[in-house]
Parts: sequence; structure tokens; C-alpha cells
Amino acid sequence: MQMFDSGYVHHGLLKSTIWLLNQESDTLKRLWVENGLDYKMVFAGHLLGSGMAALLTVIVVNHRSPRSFNDAKPAIQAISINNS
Repeated sequence: MQMFDSGYVHHGLLKSTIWLLNQESDTLKRLWVENGLDYKMVFAGHLLGSGMAALLTVIVVNHRSPRSFNDAKPAIQAISINNS
């Protein structure tokens, strides 16, 4: 487990999520630029992918307002989500 956003997350799950974000960050930025600030981003996943989708949401929430729909996600939680 690793400290993350005032909580804990599995190190491998966080590492994989950051890798994915690094691979796709230009695409995400382009989508927001091309579609305007009101563009609604949704991250979705199943099993480990849902854990990554939830973490992606936590990581980018400071920049925009993405949504996350997850099925059978691993147990992850951030205090900042609880308080929103």
C-alpha cells in the first residue's frame, strides 16, 4: 500500500494508472481543448480496469470534472471523494 490523496492505494495499481495517464494525457488534453471546458469526461472499467478508472478520476479531478463508472472495482477510496 502507498499513501495517495490522503488515503492508501495499491502501489501496482497506482503505477499502472500513472503509466496509462502518461500514455494518454495528450489525447485527454486534446479532447478538452477541441470540445471546450464543458466537455464531460467519463472513465469506466471492470475489475482492475475499474480501479484504474477510479484512480484516473481522483488524479484528474483537480483539472476538470470527470465521472467514473466502475463495475467490480478493487477497494480504493480517497478522503477527498468522501467529502465531495
